[in-house]
Amino acid sequence: MQGNPFDGIRYLIRGGKIIREPGLRKFVIAPILVNLVLFIALISTLINLASGLMQQLQDYLPDWLDWLEWLLWPLLVLALLLMVSYTFVTLANIIAAPFNGLLAERVEQHLTGQPLPATPWAQLLREFLPIIFNEIRKLGYFLRYAVPIGLLLIFPVTTALGTPLWLAFTSWMLALEYLDYPMSNNKLTFPQVRHNAGQLRLTSFGFGLIVMLLSAIPLLNLLVMPAAVAGATAAWVDKYRDL
Repeated sequence: MQGNPFDGIRYLIRGGKIIREPGLRKFVIAPILVNLVLFIALISTLINLASGLMQQLQDYLPDWLDWLEWLLWPLLVLALLLMVSYTFVTLANIIAAPFNGLLAERVEQHLTGQPLPATPWAQLLREFLPIIFNEIRKLGYFLRYAVPIGLLLIFPVTTALGTPLWLAFTSWMLALEYLDYPMSNNKLTFPQVRHNAGQLRLTSFGFGLIVMLLSAIPLLNLLVMPAAVAGATAAWVDKYRDL
């Protein structure tokens, strides 16, 4: 596999610096507001899920296997955290997709110095449904693999197998999610996005992994989405554009 996972991590850090540029800050407000609302809703969901599944685990295990509770509990919490963090990112990206596409456009203009045509709000609204359809298409690709892996996470006895699989798959999906913004702006289809991401698979995995881990950290996750959009756009300009 080609690429470097540390390059992916560096691009997210770079994205965090880019969105602080004065000319780009106004494009970050909408994604942050979307993240804030969803975060409040999903953190309460995580608490309820964790307590409910832990009770099921205690009821499932016979008394002589009570010691397994201490081993499975951290894995269960980690699995739920990964699932909720990805759900958080997915829903936020679906809702904020038009604004993220606009942010990616402005970041590319900032990095390349090439003027891009202005995107009036009327045009943004006309493109809203096609953008949402593209997000739903990505969601369909995700569900094709997430359902069988997710089933492994539901049952406590298979959590140990499902957790690393979910970690790897979610990292890949988040790389596709954010690379799709600058690539779509340049008329690449989702299959082409997957192909280009696969050309530098280790870089893509590194980027998706750090996005996923930071998305699970309260408050910090509010800034992850715009930083990831900017970082993925920088990666597109530097590396993926010439593949």
